[in-house]
Amino acid sequence: MFPKVTKLQINVDRIYPLKSLQLFESIIDISRLVEVKLESHYFSKHNQKLLFNVVTMIEQSCHLSSLIIHSRYCKFEMYPYLNDLCSIIPRQIKHLQIPINQLGQIQTIFQRCSYLSVVQFEITRSSFSTEVLQWFTQNTIDSTFRRHSGSDIIWIGKKTNEISVNHKRMKLTDDNELEC
Repeated sequence: MFPKVTKLQINVDRIYPLKSLQLFESIIDISRLVEVKLESHYFSKHNQKLLFNVVTMIEQSCHLSSLIIHSRYCKFEMYPYLNDLCSIIPRQIKHLQIPINQLGQIQTIFQRCSYLSVVQFEITRSSFSTEVLQWFTQNTIDSTFRRHSGSDIIWIGKKTNEISVNHKRMKLTDDNELEC
């Protein structure tokens, strides 16, 4: 019915039956999606399965580059399942917005999303925000940070784990033989 949709916003305000996702898939061409925003007043255990199914479903879109998962209130309701959510984020994402509450979640996201260039972490504690910025300072080069309205926005420079340095030195002996 809507084959040219590229941007999609889903507001989850109550529990939806999983059959509605099948209907949803028949209405739009998921493979064309470029940006998806999943928003709720709060994500809780009641709508967790729907959230996971939507994220899994949108992974089918090879053009998807932007994913926003936003809880308007009570971000702490998502904390029990954030680790699992971070581990299923579509790999091709370049721009990501998501609440986090542990440094390990950043590592999981980094390992999955090799094309990630901009990330916006919704963080409720300023002390944790400082830890996040330190993590990026230690694990990236030339990243840019901005704190805005309870979020850390990070434009990712070069990841240090992609920098390969060969620590072996080569030297020539007097006989012009190569040693390593």
